[in-house]
Amino acid sequence: MAIRTVVTRGYGAGATIGLVVTRGYIAGEAIAAVNRPGGGFAFMMEFEDFREKRDKDKEEREKIQAEIQAIQDETDREIAQFLQKDIALEAREQELKDLEVLVSTTFRNEDIAKAKAISEGVAKAFVRAAVQSNRSSIEALERELDQIREDEEFMLIAMMVL
Repeated sequence: MAIRTVVTRGYGAGATIGLVVTRGYIAGEAIAAVNRPGGGFAFMMEFEDFREKRDKDKEEREKIQAEIQAIQDETDREIAQFLQKDIALEAREQELKDLEVLVSTTFRNEDIAKAKAISEGVAKAFVRAAVQSNRSSIEALERELDQIREDEEFMLIAMMVL
């Protein structure tokens, strides 16, 4: 769910520039862990949902940034850029909070072995994020998981080329 904020600038009664800036997250909205059948690594299944939402929101922010660049009036463009930058920072903070909630709601000791099956780095980052639950550990886990995804995509492309 997204909040839409209209950026306005008055030049008299009711005048606006009419730009719509989308906020990616509602404050306090967390991704709830869902128990899924299959006995897999529940965190990874939930993280894929998180990643899809994060990527979709990022694409939306990039489209809005392109719209902002098209604003003719320099002052209006600067105001819109400032507001969009603030919205992007808020969205990033909410992403990290959501990921922290995801880790805390899905972490189980038996998942450590499943995380090691993915990679030793993911397992270490997963445990560190669950135990420390701070920004650094959450970002480190996110980086590890994003690196795994990039490696998988590279391998798929390499297999298609062969």
